[in-house]
Amino acid sequence: MNDAQSELIALRMTRASPEQLSRLQATINAASAGCTKKKQRDKAWEETTVAIDNALSSNDFARAQSRLAQFTKRYGENDEVQRLKEKIAKQRAAAPPEPVPLATPAPIVTPLPQPSSQQAQSVRNLIDEAERALSSGNYRAASDKLEVCITMVDPGNRECAAFKVHADRLQREQRRCILEGRQWTEDRCS
Repeated sequence: MNDAQSELIALRMTRASPEQLSRLQATINAASAGCTKKKQRDKAWEETTVAIDNALSSNDFARAQSRLAQFTKRYGENDEVQRLKEKIAKQRAAAPPEPVPLATPAPIVTPLPQPSSQQAQSVRNLIDEAERALSSGNYRAASDKLEVCITMVDPGNRECAAFKVHADRLQREQRRCILEGRQWTEDRCS
């Protein structure tokens, strides 16, 4: 751009016609906007790659994908963006899987007296509510209902405890699936 401006100044000192000079000035002005946009894109690309490299160094793949998506939304996709997407995918595939927290073993409980019929009905109601929550994909609500069953209504109830382990596992798998940018449907990641 600086060279073009210098040439324009030199032409003004020669016998160039006013039409030639104005046409050249208009071309320079039009190119200037494109140059400014290219500089902004280049700067944004540099900032994006630095942010993505930082996210990848801490295995934060969701943050890396999010940052790349922001850039792509504003400036579009090209070969550089595609290569960076592939880099993120390769690093995600090569990363060790997230450690899955082990279920804490159930405490050893001395046998409790048989629950009353009212207590048994409360347990059944909580399990039914948890099943409805699971079928609607609300694993957190199901886990909470079963936690109430285990701790408040019938401590040590094996059915509630086993069902809670199942709800917690589904919740962890859903979270992992979504963080990987995949779709969670019908209790499965696709």
